Amino acid sequence: MLQQFQIGGSNFSSSRSPKSAFDWITKGVIPLLSLIALILAQLKDQKQFQVPLLVLLSIFVVAGFGPWLYSRSRKAWDRGRDGSLADDYTERIRSLAAQFGDFIASNRTDTLHAILQNEIFSHDSGAYQKVRLPSRELYEPFWRNLTFRCKRPARSLEDFAANVRELSTLVTSFHNNVVLQLFNYSDNNFRAALGERNRSDLNAFRERYMLFANAYNEFGRASRGKFKTVQLDVYELTHPKPI
Repeated sequence: MLQQFQIGGSNFSSSRSPKSAFDWITKGVIPLLSLIALILAQLKDQKQFQVPLLVLLSIFVVAGFGPWLYSRSRKAWDRGRDGSLADDYTERIRSLAAQFGDFIASNRTDTLHAILQNEIFSHDSGAYQKVRLPSRELYEPFWRNLTFRCKRPARSLEDFAANVRELSTLVTSFHNNVVLQLFNYSDNNFRAALGERNRSDLNAFRERYMLFANAYNEFGRASRGKFKTVQLDVYELTHPKPI
C-alpha cells in the first residue's frame, strides 16, 4: 500500500571506538615532544633545528587533527546546506498542508465525510456509522497544529524533520484509514446501493484527491537524497480505485 522513501541522513552509533596507542603517539606524544624541542631550540638560539622542528610539528598536527577538522567542517557545511534546503521545502510542506485541509474542512460539501453524511446516508445515520470511517474531527486538530508550525520558518533542522514527519503521519493515516478504506475495501452491498449521482460525487472526490496524492508523492521523490544530516520518512501514496 505504501512505499517508504528514506531521505538523506545516516545512522551513527553512539559508542565511539577507543583510541589506539598509535593515535595517542601521533596525535599527542610526538607533537608535544616536537613543540618542547622547538621551544628549547629557540631558547638556546639553535636556529638550524628550528625550521626542521617546526616542519615536523606542522606535519604531525595536520596528520593528527586534519581528519577531525575536515569531519567537523564537512558536517557544518552539510548542516548549513540542509538548512537552506529546509527553508525552500518548508514552503512546499505549507502548500501540501493547505491542500490537505480541503479534505477535512467542515465548511465544504465535497469532502468524503460530507458526501457520505449529507448525501448517501442523509436519511440513515445508522448506516453511516456502519461504514466505520474515522471522523473528520479526528484529523482537524493535528492539521491545525501542523499549519500553525509551518507559518514560520523551522528554527532548526530537527524542527523541519518534525514538520515533515507530522505531515507524513497525518496524510498516510487519512489515506489508509479513510480513502483506501472506502474506495478499495468497501463491501459489495455498499457499492450496489450507490446511485449514479453518488458514484459521480465519490469519483469526483477521488480525482481531486489524486491530484493531491501526486503532488505529495512528487515532494517525496524530489526530496529523496537531498538532505545529508537529517533523515526524513515520506511514504508514497497509492491511487484509490474508482468506485
